[in-house]
Amino acid sequence: MTLRRAAAAALLCSVGLTACGGGAEDGAGRPATTRAEPALRLPYDVEVDEEGRIYIADGGLHQILWFDPETGGLRVVAGTGEPGSDGDGGAAAAAKVDEPVGLALASDGTLFLSDFPAGRVRRVDPGGTISTLARLRQPAEVALDVAERSLAVPSLADVLHRVDLATGETETLTHPDEPHGAAYDEAGSQPSDVALAPDGALIVSQIEPTAAIRRVNPDTGVITTLLR
Repeated sequence: MTLRRAAAAALLCSVGLTACGGGAEDGAGRPATTRAEPALRLPYDVEVDEEGRIYIADGGLHQILWFDPETGGLRVVAGTGEPGSDGDGGAAAAAKVDEPVGLALASDGTLFLSDFPAGRVRRVDPGGTISTLARLRQPAEVALDVAERSLAVPSLADVLHRVDLATGETETLTHPDEPHGAAYDEAGSQPSDVALAPDGALIVSQIEPTAAIRRVNPDTGVITTLLR
C-alpha cells in the first residue's frame, strides 16, 4: 500500500512549541494523537517514508513520533509517554511502550519497534493497532530484510536474533555460548547498528572494542570482518 499524505490542515502545528488539533492520522493513515513540548528527548532511531516524513523512536519520551518536515506536523503514533508494555490489541497511541530504541518501517506502513527494557519486539499495523511480535532479552536495533519477511534484532545480551514476521518465531543467529561464540565475541557485544543484506546476511556496525563493519553468514553464523 502506498503511504498516504494526510490532509494539510490536520498537520498545522509547530514542532515542540504548540499542541496540534486532535483526530489526525500519520502519513500512513494510521490514527495518531498529537503532542506538545518537549518535542524530543532521546531520539534513538529514525525511519523515513517515501513522502519524506520521519518516524522517530524516542526512548526518553517512551513514544514513537511522526514528523512532517514540510508542514511542521508532529504526532504521536505509539506510546502515552508513560513507560510500560500495556495495550496490545488496542490503539498504539493509547498503549504504553518502554524506551523504544529501534525502529523499522515496511512498505505497507507497518512499523516495528523494540521495547528495550520490556524485552519485546512490537508491531503497529497501518490501522494503528499495536501487538507484540516476539519477546527477547534487551532487544536493541530492528532491521527489516529486503523481502520484508523477517527482522534482524541484536540485543544488549550479546545475541543476534532473526524474527519471522509471519509466525513470530525467533531464530538465534549468533550467541557467545554457541559454536561460533568466539567469532561473535570478536565482533563485539552491543553492536551499534544492524542491516540485512539481500542474501540474508547480517551486516553489523561495531564501535567497541574496535570500530568495524562485520558480516554474519545467515547459514553458519560465522562472522567476518569487512572493514575496520
